[in-house]
Amino acid sequence: QWRDANSLIMPEQADFHYTLDDKGHITAIARQDRNDAHRLVEECMLAANRSAAEWLMDQRPEGRALYNAHAGFREERLDSVRKLLQQALPELAEANIDTLDDYRKVLRAAANGDHALPLRSIMARMLQPGELSATAKPHFGLGFDAYSTFTSPLRKYSDLIVQRCIRACLDGNNGGAASDEVLSTMQEKLRSLRQATRDMEQWLLCEYLSKQDKDTVYEGRIAHLNGGGFTVELNDTGISGFVEARSIPEKLSFDADTLRLFNDKQQFQLEQAVQVKVADVDPFQRKLMFALAESPAA
Repeated sequence: QWRDANSLIMPEQADFHYTLDDKGHITAIARQDRNDAHRLVEECMLAANRSAAEWLMDQRPEGRALYNAHAGFREERLDSVRKLLQQALPELAEANIDTLDDYRKVLRAAANGDHALPLRSIMARMLQPGELSATAKPHFGLGFDAYSTFTSPLRKYSDLIVQRCIRACLDGNNGGAASDEVLSTMQEKLRSLRQATRDMEQWLLCEYLSKQDKDTVYEGRIAHLNGGGFTVELNDTGISGFVEARSIPEKLSFDADTLRLFNDKQQFQLEQAVQVKVADVDPFQRKLMFALAESPAA
């Protein structure tokens, strides 16, 4: 209730558990939907991390520490966001979407209203990526004025640095913070490690899917779109593949403001349910292409 009133609650996403053989290849994938125990742990973690960030802000209003920042909309997407608000939420068309307060108002209105477009999903894909910061900055994804993680110092170096900052504050000095050079190196390492993880996971998932019946029809949802087609995430496994727009018989137009592909007979929108089959899979190239099992009506 506190988060609903003071920050943001993002839509829940399932986790997926991989069963591996002795060689580390996936043999089965089980969807794990979150229950109240998961939510309780998450709320405790969010409250602890938010409190640590706010405490560090109070202790070092002008000093350095380590925060998880999630800036607002990408500069090149601001016009699209304003057009979207004018169309779907005209009462908030003049909102200052660069500020966290107005962003929270917009997303609450999007969540509580009955809109034809999936506004929250569209706007979430127009935000800048998260980053580490030596100074406190808003976290637009969570709706927090500041956020910092510190609960896992044994496995996350950034959490260890935050604990060192807390310890230094308790000892009455300004130590513990990372230099700009260290911070930049950490940020680059995080990016490269995440990309390596995605590449490895995609390879294993492609290999797993290549062993399944080629005629299987999968239920999924559209997770992203661009002018060339759209990405579909399968409901039961979380596997993502691409549907090329040119594989659909009639030419589609792309609306970059609403992230929608459409023509006179059909349309494809974020979060839309679709049925797909595997069209092409190449584990070595980490390439997975889907084809529609049926075309949605307009």
